[in-house]
Amino acid sequence: MSKGLDAAREFGERLPRFSNLAEAEPALFRERDRVLDLLRAASRVRPGFAFDLSPASLKQLEPWYFSSVEGPGAEAAGLDRTTLEWAVAMYFGAVVVQHCPPFAWVVTEFPFLAGRYEIGIERPLYRRSLTLGIDLTARPNNRRQQSLWRDYRACARGDGG
Repeated sequence: MSKGLDAAREFGERLPRFSNLAEAEPALFRERDRVLDLLRAASRVRPGFAFDLSPASLKQLEPWYFSSVEGPGAEAAGLDRTTLEWAVAMYFGAVVVQHCPPFAWVVTEFPFLAGRYEIGIERPLYRRSLTLGIDLTARPNNRRQQSLWRDYRACARGDGG
């Protein structure tokens, strides 16, 4: 088996399992809404990020995220790192869907592992999975902590993100 296929299957094993799309879609949308509510509440406890779904808020969110994961901030606001990273991904998706038509939310079955589903955003000829969150600390060349803003601008231009 190829390394690429092995990596895809390993990724797929981390995705949530459902019987079918009719079961996956409402469950993943509920989970999206739940973690967005947690992020909204955390933004009230820890200042520095305004949860207003504006593109400019992505510039605040990233430094807020870094201060959270590099200190006690996220847990003090009631978020473990995994939940915070999932909430950041869902927030990014919500901003893109609201401000960059024709992007829309989508739930799809993972093509390399039956019964595993992803939530993400898509427009014609482009889809981005957000299911496993965004680890901003793993992004190269992100000294200015503005990778979410750069991704958003790419989506707004129509060349992905």
